[in-house]
Amino acid sequence: MLTETPITGSKTFDKNSCRPLPKCLTIKSSDIDGLGLFAAENIPAKVYFGETHFKIDSLADWLRTPLGGWIYHSDSCNASINLL
Repeated sequence: MLTETPITGSKTFDKNSCRPLPKCLTIKSSDIDGLGLFAAENIPAKVYFGETHFKIDSLADWLRTPLGGWIYHSDSCNASINLL
């Protein structure tokens, strides 16, 4: 459940709720293209955020997840995508 704190106006999800993104990630303006995925806090190395794409058939078609929709490429990137 999404609740709003009256004093600060910040919105939070209770711990049993489905979050649209991990708490440490946010979507904001990107110099690369419109909006992008950014860290909202320092994130330790090798943190797993979830699947970004799924292979859906033998013809090499892929389905992008909502998380995958926010991943852009940068000449100075500090994250990686591991293919399993």
